[in-house]
Amino acid sequence: MKIANVPNPILGTAFVLLLASLSCNSPSLDFSDELADRTATPTPLIETAQPTGSVTEPGPTSSPSASPTATPGPTMTPLAPPVDESKPLSSDGPWLVYQARASHSGSGENATLFVVNEDGSGRRMLDQGIPSFYGLQISPEGDRIAYLQRNVDDIPHLVIRFVPSGEVETEITLISQSVLDGAATAQDLKDRLLDAVGRADSIAWSPHGHYLGFVGALDGPSADLYRFDTWSNNIRRLSDEPRNVYQPSWSPDGTWIVHRVGEEIENDGIEGIAAVSFDGRNVKSLYPSNANDFLVAWLDEENFLTSYDTRLGPLGLSRADVDGSSLVVITSAPVSYPEEMMFDGLREVIAVNLRADDPRVDGTLQAGIYLISMASGDADLVLVGDWRSVEWWDGKGVFVANGEQGTVFIRRTGEVVKEMAEIADPVALSPDGAWMVSYGDTGVTVYTHIGTHIRQVVDAAVAKVIWRPDSGGFFIDAYQTNDPGHGHHLYMHDLGDWDLQLVDLDFRGADFWIGPALSTP
Repeated sequence: MKIANVPNPILGTAFVLLLASLSCNSPSLDFSDELADRTATPTPLIETAQPTGSVTEPGPTSSPSASPTATPGPTMTPLAPPVDESKPLSSDGPWLVYQARASHSGSGENATLFVVNEDGSGRRMLDQGIPSFYGLQISPEGDRIAYLQRNVDDIPHLVIRFVPSGEVETEITLISQSVLDGAATAQDLKDRLLDAVGRADSIAWSPHGHYLGFVGALDGPSADLYRFDTWSNNIRRLSDEPRNVYQPSWSPDGTWIVHRVGEEIENDGIEGIAAVSFDGRNVKSLYPSNANDFLVAWLDEENFLTSYDTRLGPLGLSRADVDGSSLVVITSAPVSYPEEMMFDGLREVIAVNLRADDPRVDGTLQAGIYLISMASGDADLVLVGDWRSVEWWDGKGVFVANGEQGTVFIRRTGEVVKEMAEIADPVALSPDGAWMVSYGDTGVTVYTHIGTHIRQVVDAAVAKVIWRPDSGGFFIDAYQTNDPGHGHHLYMHDLGDWDLQLVDLDFRGADFWIGPALSTP
């Protein structure tokens, strides 16, 4: 396993950060439920002919007006009528952005992005014909997105775009022509540059959204750290050394950008962890490394966690700081990559999910959910088995493990407080801690926060459930099982009136929430 598979550890999942911030106090479980006695007889789903009009055509947009071409595929009968098509797009959000109607050209598949209100109305095309976009990062102010794309020149480009207008603020070619010309006879050098600047975790917003840090090769034969200023549109070079820069990560106060340095990220090519001040005036070499240390998460404005990347997976956690003091080992136990490790609300406990297919799981190390104490470093196995996921449910103050064995609530102290074997499909947890939704090939079922069955709202196969930030409803990605690569429909289910409405007939994922109302302070 290579570190190239690790996403930006600070954002973790961009959508989780937008939907809920970490609580200062861990709330206690409340097993009283005023909805337990609620009578909820499912109403039949309304089936209609495939709707016409703006549900199948792009709405008003500031982007190119040409209609994108949908990839042909088997048709699927809609499960519900369309949303109110007369309602305009909100001017202040929040908005759901998603990909739909991919088109094909000589350079491959292009993406078309749409934006809708939180109730699914007001659909507008953000832009079409975006080639191979990836590594999307959302501005903390909720007004911009940044992503990478590979154009016909195969060189990664950085694009910053306003939402919901879709206007492009800037587009930066991440390797200059002069650098390419100089590397023309050195293919290994060019390949290393392409790998460094084209990684999904090579861009990062500053905490307040003023700057975007990114890795580029604009001025010399190495990949350096740069800063784009959204106030002035200026680009400033922050690092200048012969080694390449990887995985920039801002400190919570925006003072420092910690990053990895080395010739390459594979084959033990990382040589250390360094830091540069936001203005580039102070550069520090923090931790020389013979062992591919990488940053896991920030603990506060000066301290962060690192782990050691072995060929079998990450090993151990250590506390580091921007002053370059000696590393403090917290645990030497095997851990997961950042996307598989979850902090509790107080950032005192980390849940680690070691799967059965992990090569480190053998006769002495069991698969299961481990809780690691930041204070003692103890790694306690609290739930044995091969689990699909573990996450911190901020709204309820518990870890939630989910797998084919069911769904389990675990206190941050390690106590298992609720086991629900009947909820074995993947679950989506409402931000406010009031609802759980299970989804899969048999449809979507709504439960209360303690697992009380309320109703099944869809009986078609479902690939994803996306909660609204206000927990008032959720979007549903329904698909046809005979051709899961095509024919995905997007629906909105409102919990206020238990109503299901069709949003789009050709949903392609890549979804995220954005808007000033969701921005972090």
